[in-house]
Amino acid sequence: MKWDATFLQSKVARRIFFLFVLCALVPITVLTLISYRQVTRQLKDQARKELRHLAEVEGMAIFEKLEILDDETVMLAENVRSGAASRLALSTQGAGTRLRGSGIVTSQGNVTVLTGSLSGAPVLTPAEAQHLSSGKALLQTFACENEQTCVRLLRQIDTQNPGRGFLVVEPDPKYLWDTDRVSSSSNLCILTESGRTLSCPTDARSSLAREELGKSFSGDLEWAQADRHYLGGYWKLFLKPNFLSPQWTVILSESAADVLSPLTVFQRTFPLVILLTVWVVLLLSVIQIRRSLVPLKKLQKGTRQVANSEFDARVEIASGDEFEELAASFNQMATRLGRQFRALQTIDEIDRGMLSSLHSEEIVRTVLRRTPDLLSYQEVCVGLADDADNPARMVTYVGTPTGGSDAGSHNVTLPGRELEEIQSHPDGLQLDGSRASRSYLAPLVERGMHSFLVLPLFHDDQLLGILSLGNPVRVVVADEDRRYARQIADQLAAALANARLVKELDRLSVGTLTALARAIDAKSTWTAGHSERVTSMAVEIGKFMGLPERELSILYRGGLLHDIGKIGTPPAILEKPEKLTAEEFRIMREHVATGARILEPIPGFAELIPIVLHHHERFDGSGYPDGLAGEAIHLNARIFAVADVYDAMISDRPYRKAWPPNHVVGLVCEKAGTHFDPRVVQAFLEVVTRQNVIGQEAAAAHGRSVRHAPSLVTSPEATEESRGAHVGS
Repeated sequence: MKWDATFLQSKVARRIFFLFVLCALVPITVLTLISYRQVTRQLKDQARKELRHLAEVEGMAIFEKLEILDDETVMLAENVRSGAASRLALSTQGAGTRLRGSGIVTSQGNVTVLTGSLSGAPVLTPAEAQHLSSGKALLQTFACENEQTCVRLLRQIDTQNPGRGFLVVEPDPKYLWDTDRVSSSSNLCILTESGRTLSCPTDARSSLAREELGKSFSGDLEWAQADRHYLGGYWKLFLKPNFLSPQWTVILSESAADVLSPLTVFQRTFPLVILLTVWVVLLLSVIQIRRSLVPLKKLQKGTRQVANSEFDARVEIASGDEFEELAASFNQMATRLGRQFRALQTIDEIDRGMLSSLHSEEIVRTVLRRTPDLLSYQEVCVGLADDADNPARMVTYVGTPTGGSDAGSHNVTLPGRELEEIQSHPDGLQLDGSRASRSYLAPLVERGMHSFLVLPLFHDDQLLGILSLGNPVRVVVADEDRRYARQIADQLAAALANARLVKELDRLSVGTLTALARAIDAKSTWTAGHSERVTSMAVEIGKFMGLPERELSILYRGGLLHDIGKIGTPPAILEKPEKLTAEEFRIMREHVATGARILEPIPGFAELIPIVLHHHERFDGSGYPDGLAGEAIHLNARIFAVADVYDAMISDRPYRKAWPPNHVVGLVCEKAGTHFDPRVVQAFLEVVTRQNVIGQEAAAAHGRSVRHAPSLVTSPEATEESRGAHVGS
């Protein structure tokens, strides 16, 4: 089988691969290590327990042998005491296999060997002598040949006659501790209380220390010697009551390697098990990864298509598992997302269309044009309340089959029961067949509609209108369509309320500005109505010059406030019939800067300031307050310069009488290019001619008589120069 590692190029494949390996190897390795440690501990515990038991068995055997020797010593002592040589010979012959030697030690220290050989005369301490005299056996350990420790058993020959000495018996160590009976893998060691070694293999003798034995009667030992580790169990043999000898400790030990030898097979097979597990895991992971990656790649491609707004993308998977279910869910999700995306686009376009206009009719026509693209209704009708105080009077607009809207509108008055029905169902009505007979649905019925969804348009509990959707036959409307219809209705209600509010605010703003203008003009009896007349003339000039609606609105509001700075001008200067002094003229000129300062803190009036500040600037740069010239002067200010002079000159003032309109027109024409913008003057002439303010005479002045007008304005006293107008000598 050829190994193909290209699947590992995928991040998911690598993740699954390594997860498979980790999930298989880690548990097996951990369980194996835990099992190994558990078995090792159990083997050691079992070995310790067995060694303790064997040490106890061996200790009891040694004690029994010592008692047997003691009995034989008693028999020997009796034979010596009775002088029966035959019985002595018999006794010593029977004990020959257990004794290295026996003899009699007199009170003078002389030694008579009975059998074998003795290591010398024992030396007794007073305590030992007293113990022997009491008729008990004495057990001594002493250093003998080859630096070994030997054992001898002593007993008084005749307790009634201590002078006869005592009998000495040296038992054969092989008899006391028969190491042949011990397992070849075990070591038997016997230690005295002082730490002398009675019997122990050479390789284990140096590793035993007295302090390791502890104070307990029996226990475990564990030590290391060179590179070997040993386990052991000990049992203490108490000899003092019977033999006046310190206790002996019987130790049975075994190499840890021998104890754990059953694990050798496990240690050899464990790597093979791990290797086999690795190969099995690798094989299964490759199969599973290859089985999963194909559907995953298809799903990945599908998600990219959806991310690129390709909502018609479909994922086809026939794996018979969760991937197939996931593909079906993905396709369903893509379909719903596509519909929702298109719905959101349509709603957004409707929303932007409604918010981009402040006129109710344009807002309604936007809804009529785009709603059929979103909802499964063929016809759309919107009824708007004509009067906020009387919502029963409505103007209805109906959409066309092509998604547009009729140019005309239909007036309808809702009966009381229909108005009450609408107001009592704020969430909408579903009307079908003969039950759908409503006055506001008449335009849709005329178009063949018989099933309707009616949604009232409320804002702050006030009925603004009705959105009606119609179909020729009854259809089951999805909840999603109902939500979209309700959303459009809510947007439409908000837009209509906003348009109505803006209209009311605009009316309020215009009314406020008009009242303020009248208050300014009322400061002088000669200027009543001046601001409104100038504003009207300026707007007409702006319309003729093709200014957009927004600029005309600025022109209108700025015109009403163009003389607001005269609030700070003393009435004595405004009403003075004589020529103004230089100081008075300076004060008069300050009204434009004063007006700009008054409007400056109001952000909404920032666009009006150029009119207020510069409507006394001259086209040639000789005006005030900044001496601007030509195009540097805002167009609105240039328009107002003409309209302001015209209205001022045709009106009576305390320092002069009104001029005839044709003379004023001539004066304006003469000053075109110097005081006034020629384009504005041309528009001004068209406006005054069209309004028939000066009739045929004005037309003649425009063509011929305009040259005679300058003679009327050569006198400074006859001009507006002393009051801040543009013209003068």
